[in-house]
Amino acid sequence: MIAACAMQCLNAHRVRIICMQCPYAMPLMPYGRPAGLLQKRIQAKISGDRSGQRFITGRNKHALPSVCAGLLALSSLASCSDWTRPESVEIHAPTLEEQDPELYAQYLQNLREYKESEHKIVILKYDNVPGIPSGQADRLSAIPDSVDYVILTAPDNLSETVISEMEKIRTEKGTKVLYRISYDDIKAGYDAYMEHWNEEHPDSTGDNAGESTDDSIGDGQQPVEFIEYLSDRTGSLLSLADEFKYDGIEIAYTGIFPESLQENDKKELAVLQDTFFNLISEWMDGHPQAQCLFSGMPVNLLDRTAFLERCRYIITDATDAVNAYELSFKAIMAMSADSPADRLVINVSIPGKDSEDTGYFISASGDEILAVAGAAEWVMVPEQAYKKCGLCIDNAKTDYYNPVMTYGNIRKAISNMNPSPLN
Repeated sequence: MIAACAMQCLNAHRVRIICMQCPYAMPLMPYGRPAGLLQKRIQAKISGDRSGQRFITGRNKHALPSVCAGLLALSSLASCSDWTRPESVEIHAPTLEEQDPELYAQYLQNLREYKESEHKIVILKYDNVPGIPSGQADRLSAIPDSVDYVILTAPDNLSETVISEMEKIRTEKGTKVLYRISYDDIKAGYDAYMEHWNEEHPDSTGDNAGESTDDSIGDGQQPVEFIEYLSDRTGSLLSLADEFKYDGIEIAYTGIFPESLQENDKKELAVLQDTFFNLISEWMDGHPQAQCLFSGMPVNLLDRTAFLERCRYIITDATDAVNAYELSFKAIMAMSADSPADRLVINVSIPGKDSEDTGYFISASGDEILAVAGAAEWVMVPEQAYKKCGLCIDNAKTDYYNPVMTYGNIRKAISNMNPSPLN
C-alpha cells in the first residue's frame, strides 16, 4: 500500500497533478522537478536496497524517513488516486495580428511590396496531402511568409481548407500557388496504360502493342495513340487551374535532345511538342494574369524561344549536384543558345526519407552542408552568361520539422540571398 501510494503521488506531481491528501507532495516536489530523485530514494527504502542511500546526502538525509512515516500513516486512508484533480492549463501565445492589428496590416503591406521588388525568389515544391490538413506541417499558412511561389505536387481533390488557405496567402502575403503539368509524367502515364492494355490483350499485334492504365481512354478494341492521350491529359490538367483557383502552372519538359534523332523521328517529336505546347499557349492566352514557369531542358525544345519568353522563370534541375561547379554545369547544359538568359532558377532539394542521396553539398572548404545552403551561396555569385534569379526547393515540407524553428534551413537560405527578407 505504501509503495502504491508513493508511486501515485510521485507520478501525479511529475505531471503537475495536485494531490489533495499527501502532505509531503508539494514541499518535496515543487513543479515535479525532483520527482525522479525522490522516486529512487523511496524505491530503495521500500525494497531494502541500501545502494539507494547514496542519493541521500547533507541536510536532506532525514527527509526520506519522514516521507515514509507520512506514507505509513496514510496507509489506512483511501488511495491518493481518489483525491487527485487534473488541472488543464491552456497556453495561448498572442500573435502579432491579435496584439496589434494595425501593425500587422502594415507588415503584410511591406511583405507584398517586397515580393514585387527586385529580389532573389524562392519556390517551394510542396508535397500536399489529399483532403483536410492533419497538422501544421500540412498547412500552406505555415510556410515562411517570404516564399514567392508554392507548387503543389497533388493538384486535384483539394479540400475547402486548402483552397481557403491558398486564397489567404495569396491576398495577404502575395504568395502564388501553382501546380505542375509535366510532359514526361504524361508519357509515363501512357506507358503504364499501354502495359495494362497489352496484359489484357495478349494476342494483339502491331506497332501499338506493348504500350497504358486508364480504361476510360479509347474504345477498348485498339489502344489510343499517344498524341490523343497527350492532348486529352494535358487539357484535363489545365482545367484544374479554374476549378481550384490556382495562380498559374509549372510547365515541365525534359524530353530528349532533338539533334540526336533521325529526321523522321525529329518530325514526330515536333508534332508531339506542338500538341503539348500549343494547348498550353492557348490556355495562357485565355489566362493573361496567370503565372507560368518552365521547368526542364530548354535545349531539348524545337524552336520554343517565343514560348520561353512568356514564362516568368526557367527552373533547371540540379537536385543531384554536390558542389558549386556542378550547379554551374547544370545551368549551362540546360540552356540553349537562344533561351532567355535573364530568368534562371536552380532547383535543389531538402534531404528526406525518400531522398537520402540528395540534399547535401560539399562546400569550398570541403565540409558537408545542406544543398539549399550551398545553392543559396551560389545564387549570390554573379554570372555573365545568365542571371541567377533564385532557388526552387524540392521536398520542402520536410524542413518544417526543424529543431530551431519551423522551416529553419529554408528561412536561412532566404535571409542569405536577401539581406532583409520578411520571413
